[in-house]
Formats: sequence, structure tokens, C-alpha cells
Amino acid sequence: MNAVPKFGNLDRLDAMAQTLLPHGTAVKMLDLRGTVPKPLPGEAIAVQHAVTKRQQEFAGGRAAARTAMMALGLTPGEILPQADRSPKWPSGMVGSISHCNTACVSVVARATDMTAIGIDIEEATPLDEALLSLICTPKEINWLNTQDAHKRLLLAKLIFSAKEAAYKCQYPLSRELFGFEGFDLDIDTEAQGFCATFQRDAFPFVFADTLSGRYVIENGYVLSAVWIKACNASLEKTAQDP
Repeated sequence: MNAVPKFGNLDRLDAMAQTLLPHGTAVKMLDLRGTVPKPLPGEAIAVQHAVTKRQQEFAGGRAAARTAMMALGLTPGEILPQADRSPKWPSGMVGSISHCNTACVSVVARATDMTAIGIDIEEATPLDEALLSLICTPKEINWLNTQDAHKRLLLAKLIFSAKEAAYKCQYPLSRELFGFEGFDLDIDTEAQGFCATFQRDAFPFVFADTLSGRYVIENGYVLSAVWIKACNASLEKTAQDP
């Protein structure tokens, strides 16, 4: 279980990722081990003082996002960081970007189709045992202890990834910062799905509200996605506020 995963070609994961998400979204991955397209001028200025690795991750995520935009027939544009470092998507779009050491991924949708969306990619390595109590709630740890011992810490990494995706989905609506304790997860390994339950209020969400998502573990990666369809008027209003 401690073996280093083999990171394969991202094409298969790219195709599988699209099956996780509903109609109206586009997902694109980019391999950070290869040549990464240059960022657009405004983006380059935004990270000009960052270390090279950060510049590469930033450029790769934006390049993946623009490819996803084109897949939806949208006009690709700059994705500048806001004051809180979250991406500012072009008007009429929602999306999410994630990266790990070797790959990045972006998902994009029209704001008329999705109110919010979150995605996360991690390398499929076991979570450090010392981090379990920081990442997982007691309920989640109890669930992990019922799983195959050889898969337990990989499933803990899945919990980490799923919570990251859920947090990214809710943040543009609530602008609330909170840690891993803010969600309690239920995972369905057969359906490759999960439900993240809020453990605190984060307007427009309240305690015990839930977000649903799906995941895949493939080619050495864990990929998780959460979305809210554009069908809730109060959430749509909140999404348009700042």
C-alpha cells in the first residue's frame, strides 16, 4: 500500500472524469510533467513573483480551464485570482481548478446550468496516519476502521479529496472559511459517490445541509467532484452577489 503509484496517461482519467459530472459541464486535465502553455498576460502578472512550481501549476490550471471552455463553445478568457486567491471566472461561467504534483484539472459550466461546482485531484497515495484526526471526523474514522486494512489510508485520502471538492463548491456562495471538520462524509464505494453534510452554518447553507458528489480512483489519481445545479433561486442570487 505504500508503493509509489504509477501515474499513467491522463487521457483515460480525462474521459472518466466527464462521466462523473452531469450534462452541461466540461472537464479537462493537463499533465504537469510536460510542457505547460504560457498564461495570458494578466495571469502572468498575477504570479510573477511566485516560485516556478506555483507559476507552472497556475498556468496549467488556467490552460485546462480554457480548453474546457472551448469544449462547451464558450469564449476562453483570463482567469485572474481574486483577493482571496480563488479564481474569478469570466462572466456567465462557473468553474473549479485543482492540481497535485503531477497533474491539474479544471471543470467549467455555464452559470445558467450550474450554480457552483468544485473539483479536486490528488495522487492516490495513502494519507499519512498522523493526519487522520485532522482530516476525518470520528464517524469517518469509525467507517475507515471497517474497511479493508490495505485500502484504509487510501480511502482516507479520498475523504480528503471529497472534502476539498465540497469546500470549493460551497465557497463561491458562502465565502466562508472552515476546516475539514466542517463536513461529515458518507461514502458509497459501490456507486463511487459521496454525501458531504455541513457541520456548521455557512449561509446560504445551514447545519445538516448536504452536497452530493462522485469520485474515481484511476491511473494513480483520486478525482472528486461536487456540483449544485442552477435550480435553487436563493443560491443563484447568492452566487451573483459579490
